Amino acid sequence: MRYDPQAERKVLMQADQILYLHPREFTVWERDVDIDSRERPDVVLEVDYSTDVRRRKLRIYEAWGFPEVWVDVPDAPSPSRPKSRLSGLTIHVPEDGKFRRVSNSRAFPGWTAEEIHRALDEPATSEETLAALRRVGRALGAAEGTGPDDDPWLRSERAEGRAEGRAEGRAEGRAEGRAEGRAEGRAGMLRAVAAILRARGIAVSTDLTGRLARLDRLSADELIQAAQTCSSQTEFLALLAARPPEAV
Repeated sequence: MRYDPQAERKVLMQADQILYLHPREFTVWERDVDIDSRERPDVVLEVDYSTDVRRRKLRIYEAWGFPEVWVDVPDAPSPSRPKSRLSGLTIHVPEDGKFRRVSNSRAFPGWTAEEIHRALDEPATSEETLAALRRVGRALGAAEGTGPDDDPWLRSERAEGRAEGRAEGRAEGRAEGRAEGRAEGRAGMLRAVAAILRARGIAVSTDLTGRLARLDRLSADELIQAAQTCSSQTEFLALLAARPPEAV
């Protein structure tokens, strides 16, 4: 909302959802967000089940300088929704003071509008959505220096999985179990790196994961960072080749 000089509420906007990527920075959570004194949310979600935010609200979000707005039109039809209003999700970000539509989220690097719509609209979380969330989560973690173990629930689940893996490894042979576990983990990470490149619209050759597998001196963080900053596969491989061994 925005207030006038007499502290009277001047404009009120009711979003369907707002998201702060770092909510712990706010010591006191308030239901109202005064945009002249509070930091704007990283993402605002509007669901057009029977409305059209483009008629008014989207222009206000644009004028107030919101960094990212998602507008989702559910697959389920509404009697009051025009037939010309097709289902799907659009992402709006500011550029030179005006909103423009983009295919990928900026707040969640590599998460496409199509993937976000599916995640919001599907009745149960699909394998495709889980794969997208894992990919985006790894990208966020790489950017901020965090990992799955920073979350208490995931840390507990991973610890339990590691304990089961160690037990199986002892039964089948410690050396073999560890080698297979490392190989599977590395292969999964390399597939995630290739997925980040594809999500950013970068063409990926069929032999990329095989070429990356030979670069075992590079860490997951280095591979993901290069995938987030390059503009082509050629530049991606050049960035990796330029990494000094001592940086690993």
